[in-house]
Amino acid sequence: MCVISCFKTVPSIEDLEDMTEQNPHGNGFSIRTKENKIEFFKGRNLSPEKILEIIKNYGFNQGDRVEFVFHARITSHGATCKESVCDFENPNINHVCGCHGFIISKDMVNPQRATIQDDKTVILYHNGTMDFSKLKEYAKKIIEIRTKHGSDIGLDEKNLVSDTHALSFVVANLGLEFFRKFAEKETSSKFCLHSLKNGVERFNGFQE
Repeated sequence: MCVISCFKTVPSIEDLEDMTEQNPHGNGFSIRTKENKIEFFKGRNLSPEKILEIIKNYGFNQGDRVEFVFHARITSHGATCKESVCDFENPNINHVCGCHGFIISKDMVNPQRATIQDDKTVILYHNGTMDFSKLKEYAKKIIEIRTKHGSDIGLDEKNLVSDTHALSFVVANLGLEFFRKFAEKETSSKFCLHSLKNGVERFNGFQE
């Protein structure tokens, strides 16, 4: 089972190691910087030591208050990324990364590294398992409708790498109100949204 944690202060190395040892298939995090940007990273080589190094480079030290979301993955849906291609320091745009989070995007974008400076971009994190086939069916219908209206030629639900990636695409098209209702029904899953506008929003409870 994957794990999401929201930290209000800079985590210790022990906090991160505890989560990554049990969930060894890739890590991701987002942090609001002192310049009021959200910096986002994910990858197989994103170790606890590297995460704390990045946090320190943004001017935060142990015990400082911080808005920080961390996800450690163990594979349920989708493939386990190979460390050789899942490198947050040298992102490969052709690598379909299964690590969390996922930027909610109408274009199925799935970057390993992003700087967010607008109020509209939202990152989705998820812990649990959802019906991947059903979410891909939603995505297929959305693609058909949008293609019929003359856009999105080339999008394919087969390019969705996991249940969470599929949900991020569906939510991008149907809106955050759809997500809130979906999360209420998906009680076996835990969710987190991170954005400049609303900060960290948690659904169905998880460790803080």
